[in-house]
Parts: sequence; C-alpha cells; structure tokens
Amino acid sequence: MSQHALRIVVYSPSIISDIGNQAATTVRAMCQAMIEMGCDVTHLEERGNPDLKRMLETRGYAPMRAFNLAYPRIRYRQYEIPKGIHRSVWFARELGTADAVVVWPGSPEPVMEEVRGFRVPQVVRFWPEGDDLPGINAEWFGLAVCPLIDLADRAEGRVVAVTYGPDVPTGTVEPEGRFILGATDLPGYRYLPEVSLGTAISPGDHVFMPDATEAARLHLPVALGAEVMVVDSSGSSAVRVIDRVPEGLDARRRAVKIRAVIEEELVRRRV
Repeated sequence: MSQHALRIVVYSPSIISDIGNQAATTVRAMCQAMIEMGCDVTHLEERGNPDLKRMLETRGYAPMRAFNLAYPRIRYRQYEIPKGIHRSVWFARELGTADAVVVWPGSPEPVMEEVRGFRVPQVVRFWPEGDDLPGINAEWFGLAVCPLIDLADRAEGRVVAVTYGPDVPTGTVEPEGRFILGATDLPGYRYLPEVSLGTAISPGDHVFMPDATEAARLHLPVALGAEVMVVDSSGSSAVRVIDRVPEGLDARRRAVKIRAVIEEELVRRRV
C-alpha cells in the first residue's frame, strides 16, 4: 500500500464538454471513482478544443458551471501545446509529481507522442496502445458509470423522458419531465447538462430513453437509482428494461483493480 495518495494525471479530449464527446461520461466516472479510492486526480484538456468550443457555441458556460458543482474534487486545467523541445519539457513538468498518467483515446496527437516516449520508472503510463501494464488499459478506457453505493431503497417514482437528440416515444404514458442532454433543442424538452441529471431524476424514477443512446449514457439514470425503459426510436415499443449497472460498467469496481496494480507496479520498479 502506498504511503501517499496516488497522484494521477489524466488527458482526454474534454471532461467539461459532453457535447459531441461521448467519452466524457466515462472519463468523469473513472476520475470520480479513483478519487473515491483516495487518489489525487488532475485532468488536463487542450485549451479551445473542438468539444469545448461546440459546447460554448451551443450551450454557453452553464455546463461548465454545472461540472464544477458536480465534480468539485476533480482538479481541472487547460493547456496549450508548446512547440519543439519545449513540448517535452512541458509534458515532463506536468508529470513531475505524478505516479501515473492516462492519455485517453482522442487526445491530441502531440500528447500521444509525448506519452509514448516518456519512460521514467516512477510514472506508470496508460494510453490506447500502451504496454506498461498489459490488459489494464481496458479497465481505464472501457465504458463506465459510477453507481450509487446503495440502491436498495428505491421508491416508486415519476416517469421521465431523457434524450441526447431524438424524441423519445413513450406511447400512452405522459412523462412528468422531458430533458435533452445534447446540443440540439426539441419542442417540449428542457436542456440539462449531463452532469446535472441527478437534479432531474431520483431513485425509483422510470426513465424512457431511445435505443440509439450510447451504453454509458444509457446507464447514467440507472447509476442514479432510476430504472431505464429503452424504447425503439421509431416507435413506442420497449426494447428492454435496465435496472442495474453491469459489473463491467461499474467504475468503482475497476478503480479498485487499477489502484492495486499501479501500487504493485510502482513497488516492483523500486526494487
């Protein structure tokens, strides 16, 4: 067991913006899960990245304020990529006190190039084609959500419709709330930043979502204690019901394994 909180530096396309950036759902879940495991997590994203620009152009600064409220323990910074030899100096400086660095798929190629060549024994690396710890990359990069610790006390709740774009057919059931989490607007729907979904639904709610929704996003309401009715986007028939988060999507379960293997690897390298 390490004598200090593991310090982890994470690069991804964006943790602030989920507009056009499905990976943000998983990045947030994994960062939060590692923090709950006692790790010190810093997330870095390129200043003016396409996902952030798209968010600001379509939804303004409201999602950024919502993120800061929802994830106060994730240290977040923006960066500009230096040129030439200054790039390697900058990258090494960012990792000066780190125990591990994670570079998410879709991160800028210069960052990918730096992590490939950054080999120091005190920092464990994770990136799409990384080989520091074979088989562990999937624990970081696989789709994930952070479920509530206790879902045993679900009460019978409301009916809610949630979508990232297409309308949600609910048949004869009239939802008590309709929320859109994406960049477009739909008549009758109220925009809500993804990170604020917990303010709109409660444990026990029945949430209708279209079947075209990406898996991590589809399980977000379930992670918050609700039950999801997945419906055919072109009709009103239910495709399936989701009432639990599969172990494979549970960020907390994966965080336990990740922390253990990082600590073991760091001990091995010191021997």
